[in-house]
Amino acid sequence: MLLNILYQWPTYVDIIIFIILMVVCMRWGYSLKRKKIRKDPSFKPEEGSAIEGALLGLLALLLAFTFSMASERFEERRKVVIEEANNIASAIRNADLYPDSIKNEFRNYLKQYIEARIDYFEARRNQEKVASALKETRRLQDKLYTIVIGDARDKQVLTRAQLMVPVLQELDENVTVRENLRLATVPILVYVLLLILCFTASFMVGYKQPAKKLDGIMTWIFILMTSMAVYLIEDLDRPRSGLITNHQANQAIFELRNLFTIP
Repeated sequence: MLLNILYQWPTYVDIIIFIILMVVCMRWGYSLKRKKIRKDPSFKPEEGSAIEGALLGLLALLLAFTFSMASERFEERRKVVIEEANNIASAIRNADLYPDSIKNEFRNYLKQYIEARIDYFEARRNQEKVASALKETRRLQDKLYTIVIGDARDKQVLTRAQLMVPVLQELDENVTVRENLRLATVPILVYVLLLILCFTASFMVGYKQPAKKLDGIMTWIFILMTSMAVYLIEDLDRPRSGLITNHQANQAIFELRNLFTIP
């Protein structure tokens, strides 16, 4: 539920909050060190301790792991959209095998099907619109199956059905896989662990700063670089809400409209 709430926010809102918390943790670490020095002027923390190195190494490892997970799922989402576009195009072409009365009805449902899939993409983070587009998609799939099965039963012509049924089955699978990939995001526990490591590393970087003055340049470089990495992971994980989207792949479905303008 927490992840669903967070995913309703634009990605940049999350990153702004993340940067603020990173700064707070770093200032906290720096202030804690200053207090210890005031109490004990001889206090000097170890430079480049093994704990600090291990923590930063673990953070780098988890960032790489999470990025790999998010980018892999982004690529899977892109591939299934292109595959769905190809299957819809095959169904449109196979409709020409039917007599005009059946072909026109079939093409009309396929035209509505394309619009339903476009609505699904354009729904973005609106769950009601996503559910409505999925419902319309399933309704149209039932209509297409009914036409194919009815033609095969009435006329005992199996050739057309043997070509069309596998395509419709592929379309059904595409819809299911695409919806599952939309819901398949980086697990919330991985995000929580990543954030904990980022904030802890920020605290330690602040704690290791010189007592007289916080090194603003180096600390901001660390904060901004870490924030950019987290932003990239989150953006890849939410192709419907960030700057990185699957619009290029979905353009293949938009272009299917042109098949109905060709005489």
